[in-house]
Amino acid sequence: MAKNIIPQGTTAAIAARVNKYEESQKQRIIEVCQSNMKYADVLGFIEGEIKQSKKMASFKYTLLCWKPDGVYQLNRAINEVFGSAVSKEDKSPSGNSNIDTVDVILADGSRTKVPFGKISLEELGEDSEININYDNDRHLLLVKGQCQFKYQSLIDDIVERTKELLATESIYKNQALEITNLSEPKIMTLAGIDKQFMVLSKKTEFELQPLRSRILYPEKCIAKGIPLKYGCLLEGKYGTGKTLLAFKLAKDAVNNGWSFVYLKDPSLLAETLRMCKVVDRSGHGVIVFVEDIDQAKAALDAFMAENDKEPRLILVQGVGAFIMEDDKGKAAKAQLLVKDAIKLAVYAESFGGPLHMTDDITYFITHWEAEAYRSKK
Repeated sequence: MAKNIIPQGTTAAIAARVNKYEESQKQRIIEVCQSNMKYADVLGFIEGEIKQSKKMASFKYTLLCWKPDGVYQLNRAINEVFGSAVSKEDKSPSGNSNIDTVDVILADGSRTKVPFGKISLEELGEDSEININYDNDRHLLLVKGQCQFKYQSLIDDIVERTKELLATESIYKNQALEITNLSEPKIMTLAGIDKQFMVLSKKTEFELQPLRSRILYPEKCIAKGIPLKYGCLLEGKYGTGKTLLAFKLAKDAVNNGWSFVYLKDPSLLAETLRMCKVVDRSGHGVIVFVEDIDQAKAALDAFMAENDKEPRLILVQGVGAFIMEDDKGKAAKAQLLVKDAIKLAVYAESFGGPLHMTDDITYFITHWEAEAYRSKK
């Protein structure tokens, strides 16, 4: 027999919400009765209100989050509103004895299992329920179901509380994370990293100062108008200690209110940055360390070797466009061209996709006298 999860101890919360709802509805009825409406119209209004109160309302919400964090915080919100959850047997012939749960590893290393799937809410009306699922491609927690119309605001409260918990009490707050699966980061332990011996040159120590200052003294940086957002490249041969240095900086970061993300695959960077916005609200921010980010440098060196000049435009999928110009006027013109190109690509998709120029036409335009003159401006 299948088992669904139903909240217990919900009487007080529901009674309070029902009382509030009924008081507001009674006030509406009083206002209608005291108005100039005809007696028959008043009866019709009351009849309609009775039908409306028994109607089932469907709901559907999506929350951007990592799966373990989203499921854990949603269940916390449900328990806060309704009370603790216990199982209820489903006596249907197709049932089985399994309860869907998600195994969540908390910041202190402890593990807990939280309900996942269908959660029955019988006290919100017959057939009332919440269905919890997760979209691994879009990294969205899907919360949908139904309840009686008069209890809809209770579901709104649960979802809003879940958002608040994700923003302020994420299980990944002030943690070091390793991401190989974008839906479920792994919490790293940095307990022994201080014991790893490392000697840095005076030049390296000096060049690390802007990054270390932001990590150790974020409040002072903010007070002085120094943006916390900062990027740097750790460059060196294999085995020189780039990753070890990053982990030592990570230890300082998590001890000072930051979160740290270790990313081995640079192709996941764009989506990782999008997901980090969720955790970013739980502290000073997120420090992302990406292995082999110099793949971009290799591509840049190859372009310069082939074309004997630097590119004017670098496009990073999922991140944005970077214009490389010394002159602000030229940079502004290049920005307009980028926007026009994006518009053309979008409009072309509406008409079956782009029709690319042939090599002959491309060569003609590139070497056209008018184009050569324009490109110098």
